[in-house]
Amino acid sequence: MEEQGAQTWLLHAPVTFDRALKVLSDPTRLEIIRLLGNTSDLCCRMVPASSDAPQFGLCVQDLVAHMKQPQSTISHHLSMLRNVGLVNTQKDGACVYYMRNNTAINAIKNALNNL
Repeated sequence: MEEQGAQTWLLHAPVTFDRALKVLSDPTRLEIIRLLGNTSDLCCRMVPASSDAPQFGLCVQDLVAHMKQPQSTISHHLSMLRNVGLVNTQKDGACVYYMRNNTAINAIKNALNNL
C-alpha cells in the first residue's frame, strides 16, 4: 500500500518518491543525472528521433570515458536509474542511448519544494 501523497510515475513500474530519492542518494548516480542533463559539458549525441523533439543522450561508453569507472559499474547505476524512471533509453544499432527523464526530475524538484 502506498503512503498518501507519495509521488508516482508510471514508466516501467510504479515508483514512489522515497525510492527515487534513495536511488539519487548515490554520488555516482547524481553525477550521471547531471551529465545527462548538460549537453554542453560532454559530446552528447543526438538520439535518432522517435518524436519531433530532438533528444540528446549518452551511451555507456561515453559515461565510462568521462567518469573513469568500469563499464559494469556504470551499467549498474544506469539500470537503477532506469528502474525508477529517472532515465529513458533508446536503442540505435548496438548502442543504447540514455536520456534524462526531465518529467520525473521536475516532479521530484516540485515535491521537494513543497516540503
